[in-house]
Amino acid sequence: MARTWLRDARGQKAPPWRVAVLLVLLAAAGFALAARLTSRVPVALVPVLPVEVDEPLVAFEVFARDLPEVTDLQFVDWPEREGQPGRRRVLLVAQKAGQIDWIEVESRQRGVLLREQVRTESEMGLLGLALSPRFPADRRLFVDLVAVAGEELRQTQVRVYTVPASVEALRAGALAAPGPIVFHIDQPYSNHNGGQIAFGPDRMLYVGLGDGGAGGDPHGYGQNSGELLGKMLRLDVLDPPPGRSYGIPADNPFIVAPGYRPEIWALGLRNPWRFSFDGAGQLWVGDVGQSEVEEIDVVGRGDNLGWNVREGHRCYNADDCASDGLRPPRYVALHPDSVCLTGGFVYEGRAIAALRGRYVFCDYLLPWLRALTPESTAGDVMREDGLPGKATTIGRHDGLCSTMGRDPDGELWLGDFRGRVLRIVPVRPDGADGSSGAAADSNP
Repeated sequence: MARTWLRDARGQKAPPWRVAVLLVLLAAAGFALAARLTSRVPVALVPVLPVEVDEPLVAFEVFARDLPEVTDLQFVDWPEREGQPGRRRVLLVAQKAGQIDWIEVESRQRGVLLREQVRTESEMGLLGLALSPRFPADRRLFVDLVAVAGEELRQTQVRVYTVPASVEALRAGALAAPGPIVFHIDQPYSNHNGGQIAFGPDRMLYVGLGDGGAGGDPHGYGQNSGELLGKMLRLDVLDPPPGRSYGIPADNPFIVAPGYRPEIWALGLRNPWRFSFDGAGQLWVGDVGQSEVEEIDVVGRGDNLGWNVREGHRCYNADDCASDGLRPPRYVALHPDSVCLTGGFVYEGRAIAALRGRYVFCDYLLPWLRALTPESTAGDVMREDGLPGKATTIGRHDGLCSTMGRDPDGELWLGDFRGRVLRIVPVRPDGADGSSGAAADSNP
């Protein structure tokens, strides 16, 4: 990748500024990778790279600190007392090392919901959570994690926990009660585990699985229809058949297709780290790239996103490839303009009118927040350089954006590996335009 980027489109040597930016980027990547794989390099030492904000729309407020390596944010309107009217908004914060904390949004009171032993090397850990859409009648919490199961075995599991019935119980120190494992799959390597799980508007559980790791999909899982790695799965975990931990929805695309696992909703994914549904029910996936291309996909029933035939819009490791039947990405960014893309949400809140209806996303190593243009959110658009999708940088933060969250009002939040949750707010009247990178503390 570095050699490619040090030459321009004509193959000539790149200008000095490009070399300088690449050196800074490589240094940042080295620091961040070391911080993720070991504890030898504090995340606080990872540099904040310069970013130009071309459409200043947002600023950032620090809502919570001391939450190491945030991996997922989920909001719940929780009964204040069991069996009585009245709700309190609660934020659940998943952390890579195996803990989920709860924070009452209004009072900022917080505590621990569960602790679990997980494998944390490389990209493993506690990676995602999804509360039953029938809550509070159904208090099951589904958690995606990589289990501790011996030195050689790495196993992604979706485990079930029963959460306390009320905020009153949370305040009293009640913890989630562990339950069964509803899904599991062995992982050949310690990276590309996916980790996001989410209930769709159809109340089915969508499970994002990466290609198993290493680099370049050495086992070809992405295009192997008989394997679950490198896929988006769709499972019925709320009402499974008797004796089964999950059911296969009758309208899954490959339920009777020879050579296909019936759990598959879509295939050809490299590492769908974060995904979400918009108000129209569309599934948006941020698929982390290999060495040159980061991509955002709108994924439909039975889609093949192309990995590892393609990386984004390009043939991977080949001058030519068969692209018939492959779903093109909605947006791509070439390294180093984006390096480790974190998928986000279509903004459906009211606080930032210019963002409404646009897909918002971030990058783990680069401190920008971007939004697709309205046209690119609505459909396939090519930009002037011939690449899919158009986006603008709407703000700059100072974190390592590992995940985003959306509250019930449609407002967006950001979780980072610096141990914080940031609230995304409109540009302030005092001139803080989101370009300074400093996140202000907010008070309850």
